[in-house]
Amino acid sequence: MKFKLGTKTYISKDLTFKTLRKATELGEWLNTVDHQRSEEYDKLSEFAIELFGNQFTIEEIDEKLPLKNSLSVLFKIMNDVQNEAFGVLETKNEPAPGEPVKK
Repeated sequence: MKFKLGTKTYISKDLTFKTLRKATELGEWLNTVDHQRSEEYDKLSEFAIELFGNQFTIEEIDEKLPLKNSLSVLFKIMNDVQNEAFGVLETKNEPAPGEPVKK
């Protein structure tokens, strides 16, 4: 997965099931109503920072990520992790969790 920030393009570390779990937990947390918007921005940024192996900081995101579509970009990173997991299942013709095994 790639992420462009300013003039640099970063490549994510290998995606693992732990990464999927964190993306899912973040998505579930975002769907609650008992937090501030600024917390959402920070958590999305922190997820991206961790995913890309701490190659940049939250301050760099604040300063270098253009405002236009910025939240879409951060949400896309979270969603791409989840989509990658399901894409791998489809590519290997393995059933999704809870689906019966086809013989």
